[in-house]
Amino acid sequence: MNDDPTMRILAAIEGVRSEVADLRSEVASLRVDVMSRIDRLQDRLTTQHEAEVVNLGVAERAERIAKTTEDNVRTMGEQISALVRMVHTLSGRVDHLEDRSS
Repeated sequence: MNDDPTMRILAAIEGVRSEVADLRSEVASLRVDVMSRIDRLQDRLTTQHEAEVVNLGVAERAERIAKTTEDNVRTMGEQISALVRMVHTLSGRVDHLEDRSS
């Protein structure tokens, strides 16, 4: 009965079923591996993003500090210029008073 076409077809179908079952098992295993890899990549990306956000925050803080320092220096320069003008004015007055008293 080994030559019976029906038996050969049934045996072939059983072989295909077995191969499909093996493929399903391999696909499930592959899916688990791929999802695990995606999770690791996502974790790494999240960590990198958090580090970049922290670095960006530090850079923005440094930029604000530099801007504040620049503003303070500008204000101080204006105050020094005003004081220098006042000293020149007072020096002129003192010179005028000294000339008058001589």
